[in-house]
Amino acid sequence: MPETKGPRQTEGRPGAHEAPSMGSQAHGQPGSPCMQPGAHETPPMGGFPHAGDLLPSGGRPKARDLLKARDLLKARALLSKGWLTTMLSLAIALLMGAVFILFGGNNPIEIYGKLFSGALGSRTGIMQTLLQATPLLFCGLAVSVSMKAGLLNLGVEGQLYMGALAAALVGIYVKGLPAFLHIPLCMLFAMAGGAAWAFLPVWLKIKRGTHEVVTALMMNYIAILFVDYMTNYPLRTKNATVAQSDVLQATAMLPKLVARSQVTPAIIVGMVLAVVLWFMLRSTTLGYQITLVGSNRSASAATGVPVSRIMVITMLISGVCAGLAGGMEVMGTHGRLIQGFSPGYGFDGIAVAVLGASPLSVIVSALLFGALRAGGMALSYGTNMSVKFINALQGVIILLIAAPMLSYRILTAFDRPLRRMSRKNSEGV
Repeated sequence: MPETKGPRQTEGRPGAHEAPSMGSQAHGQPGSPCMQPGAHETPPMGGFPHAGDLLPSGGRPKARDLLKARDLLKARALLSKGWLTTMLSLAIALLMGAVFILFGGNNPIEIYGKLFSGALGSRTGIMQTLLQATPLLFCGLAVSVSMKAGLLNLGVEGQLYMGALAAALVGIYVKGLPAFLHIPLCMLFAMAGGAAWAFLPVWLKIKRGTHEVVTALMMNYIAILFVDYMTNYPLRTKNATVAQSDVLQATAMLPKLVARSQVTPAIIVGMVLAVVLWFMLRSTTLGYQITLVGSNRSASAATGVPVSRIMVITMLISGVCAGLAGGMEVMGTHGRLIQGFSPGYGFDGIAVAVLGASPLSVIVSALLFGALRAGGMALSYGTNMSVKFINALQGVIILLIAAPMLSYRILTAFDRPLRRMSRKNSEGV
């Protein structure tokens, strides 16, 4: 009688077991992908090694190895909470920013106080924060949605420009419509412009295997230069010293949300869009399929999910959000199409999406980055700090969030000397 093979303990890994053979190559025969080491394990978070990998392959583990494994498990448990990782990264980034401020010969408390007061300390500061946060919100949603499907839409900037161009054309040349029809029509064309520009990268990925990051990134420059051409030649207003189009029809302009400010209802539209996307991803079949495709495309295809169609739909939704960002800038903030009107909102949207794990948290991260932008403008008055300090601070925040183990290492770097001192004191007593 052949011997039945049960779970067998692997060499050098106490407590680890191999999966039993299922009688087919696809379900556990040696050499199949299912039987490869770590095939069924959850991928390490943020580049963490597994705790078992820190233990020696043979013999009895040393106390030092056990302490390393314990610390790693504590770090994984601590940083598995997304909000805690974000708060920890923000705190460490502010501390590192304080060091930069000290090297510049300034007082960190004074600089951060001016940063806070410039963003939230007055009515003008609050309005400026909301104004800066509006395009970041739409762009952050565009990147966030694409990331849910395992795609990285780096073409948000180009889609923003194409949405702005489409909205400007409808706002300038379509006449005779009432505002309640003209404004939605401009928004619809802005969404269509962004979605159309987002379609080609994902189509090339599906049909030709071209990586969407490369094609979307290159298409940014095509869109920006095309809008530059349009604002310099066909659409340029007469006798203008700046490359810009004519003013949009009054019926295509968004009303002001607050008197004597440039804030428009676009910020409310962005928040409503975030809630809709959150509900879609959480409570609909399409949202489940998008999340499933982003988790494992092979498993999604095996369960009957149309992976290619879901990827296209997700990228189109992302393009819609980016196109709305451009359309809202043209219809609200500027009232016309201006060459180089975006200082890089599409690229900053990547940082906003990384900071916000879900569409709802993207609202908070957009407001945070908007406050940093608004406060950075206040730093240029009365201090020798450059506005680029804000860019450096944003970069540190994203670095720490993208590598959560780095935050833990920085945090525990000060804990180890204290433990050694405590141990020496206890031994002396």
